[in-house]
Amino acid sequence: MNPMTCRIYGRFVMVECGDADSKTLTFLMPNMRFGGSGLRAHHAVMTIARHFVDHRQTTLAPTLRTMTDGGPAQRAEYFIWDLAGWEVDLGAKGGVALTVEDGKEIVDLAELEHIQKRKATLRADLQPATDAIVSASIFVGGGRARASAAFHTPPCAFIALSDAKHSIPERRRDPKFQTDIIDITLPAATVHQVSLKRRDETKHITLNENTSPAVGFSNLCSELPHVVDVDHEFAQYYRLLENVGEDRLVPKVVPSGGDEDCNRQAKICC
Repeated sequence: MNPMTCRIYGRFVMVECGDADSKTLTFLMPNMRFGGSGLRAHHAVMTIARHFVDHRQTTLAPTLRTMTDGGPAQRAEYFIWDLAGWEVDLGAKGGVALTVEDGKEIVDLAELEHIQKRKATLRADLQPATDAIVSASIFVGGGRARASAAFHTPPCAFIALSDAKHSIPERRRDPKFQTDIIDITLPAATVHQVSLKRRDETKHITLNENTSPAVGFSNLCSELPHVVDVDHEFAQYYRLLENVGEDRLVPKVVPSGGDEDCNRQAKICC
């Protein structure tokens, strides 16, 4: 039996449920254009190398296929699935052990809302759909997860969105370094399967027996990284909450002029 590894990168909110022995993680990929935000469109996708996929047992064809220029051709083709509207279940059980790289944090929306004297409560209507608040979700019920900073972006203070246009906005929270990627190792199994559900439709991606497959998930825009001062996209995470304040807190890069790449995460407890 072999483990399966997953990498989750881009714009998402991680929802933690359960205690230390039965923790589950659900990654919600927000629709960054919901509510007329004016933000760039982001694309929730899953990527798996062709040689990991059991073509005969898989019931959902990929949206795209592509080839890289690295290594033998037989291991350089990748299948890409558009996840918009899908609920993904990685099939693992037994609880998730989550660790965070030293000196980094997955910023907590509940903590930020507490600073603004509000309680952070998730909305009940977060079913993924192409035109909904959440584009896609990924459920992880077991394994080991580690959050880290792959691109070492500058630390961020937090300011009120309503103050973002001010030349010297008031800091509501001191600077800290945030994580930008989560790697997950699922428990060993003879055959790994990724289940997908959309409305009354259920599909699955079956991975080849006795392999150690790697699966990538991302929710990114199509623009190149660029210099920003305030992370306005972070404000869209609050759309997942019952109350969305005009003064919700967003990251301000310290020092200004840092590189922005759709990769700052957030979390909340259910």
